[in-house]
Amino acid sequence: MEPPPAAAPAPPVQTPTPCHFRIAKKEEKPGWVWWFVSKTYYFVSTVVRTVTFKWKKPYIQEVFSDCKNRAFTRCPIFGANLIFLGDHATAMALFEHHRNENLFTIDGKMKSSLYLLTKLLFSRLNFKENDMILTCDQAHSTTYRSFLNYQLTRLQISKRQEEITKLIEGDLVNWSLKPEVDLSIVTKRMTAKIIGEIFLGYPGPYDRVADAIGQAIIPLLSRISWEDPVKLTPIEQDGLNAFVDIVEKVVAHKSAGGKDETLIESMKKQNFSEAQINAMVFTLIFAATDNTSNVASYILIKLAQNPTYQSEVLNKKLPIEWLIAEGLRMFTPVSVLSRTARHDEILETKPPEFISAGSIVVYAPTFAARNPSVVNDSNLNEFYPYRWKDKEVPTYLPDLPWKPFGGNVHECVGSKFAESILKIIIETACKHFTLTTPIKGEPRQKTTFTNRLDGAVPLKLTSRSVRDEHEEKDKHI
Repeated sequence: MEPPPAAAPAPPVQTPTPCHFRIAKKEEKPGWVWWFVSKTYYFVSTVVRTVTFKWKKPYIQEVFSDCKNRAFTRCPIFGANLIFLGDHATAMALFEHHRNENLFTIDGKMKSSLYLLTKLLFSRLNFKENDMILTCDQAHSTTYRSFLNYQLTRLQISKRQEEITKLIEGDLVNWSLKPEVDLSIVTKRMTAKIIGEIFLGYPGPYDRVADAIGQAIIPLLSRISWEDPVKLTPIEQDGLNAFVDIVEKVVAHKSAGGKDETLIESMKKQNFSEAQINAMVFTLIFAATDNTSNVASYILIKLAQNPTYQSEVLNKKLPIEWLIAEGLRMFTPVSVLSRTARHDEILETKPPEFISAGSIVVYAPTFAARNPSVVNDSNLNEFYPYRWKDKEVPTYLPDLPWKPFGGNVHECVGSKFAESILKIIIETACKHFTLTTPIKGEPRQKTTFTNRLDGAVPLKLTSRSVRDEHEEKDKHI
């Protein structure tokens, strides 16, 4: 039976004021006193940021708790010159500007972290920023994404759904043989295996690579641009070695032949360079594995906490699209999006806001997804998939209004993969198993480079056939 609807009425939708960014005219710039104070502050804050970074970072939900409901907040977090956008329309105006455009560029720290890590991984190659989809300019980004969208959507996922389902079923059966599994580990291993075995055409194994994402790649991305030279722990060095080893094997592997060529074979036919192919393999394994596994873990935990949802999915009364949309609302893979202002600029709101060159403008999908002006509903801090009964769920889930995967050319490269694989994981899990977990309430989320669940995520799977046998025996006792 469908759970009762939320009692509280939905707040009225607020119509946002149209706004856009433009380069500030000379007469619109503040005077020399403001310039001197701001530059002094920025110099001091940079020193503070360098020192503060060595201490544990707060949770992103706590960092921005005081400014999430305001349209425009100057926010000196970690000593950086940040401007936090709480208004959804303003944020969307920001992300209409493509990467490396006249007004904004991708946040320098994030870009340099990705670039430095990839150079570290592939030190033998003459690697450049435009060789990687996450750091390249707009022209290269369009080329890479057009290729990936075509390959993943038309040639790969649609043709190989049966293969993917079989692999997922096999992993779920293995999970069910254990007293309990930690989703933060096993979902990464499963999604890495799907990417590697089915789309990249190499049989693996991928367990070490999947484990290295949380143990090496994410920690390194959060600090690599601050360390010169970078100091690797033994675990991080082992993780990087595992990644380089698997990437080289994937690129060198020759498939047994067949009607469906792998992504690597397609890239070679399109004359991608060796550096571009290596970077694409790394990006796919990292981005698709990390985002898909994190969202899958969250949704499976919520299903385990709500047995009614499991039966409703099984009986086709609760569409999987509602579950995924609600999962992406409560757990956005990309917690914070940021861009750096190239010039002194004006945000044309009422009143206009001045943004100095070098400022990092930040938008958090995590908060936008719980904003009544973005999602017209109540109880937005609760997981409730039936709220989508009277709402339109986009055919392409990354188009949800709070942009859970980013937007435009900045969209996460793993979004198309995540959208398709999540449906198969949820459907397969509910069809063959009942899910239980000791976790109560809302799992705590933590951000390093991407959003993730904090700590171990325990789950127990019981085969529906085994459970039915036990229930039948109980009736005869």
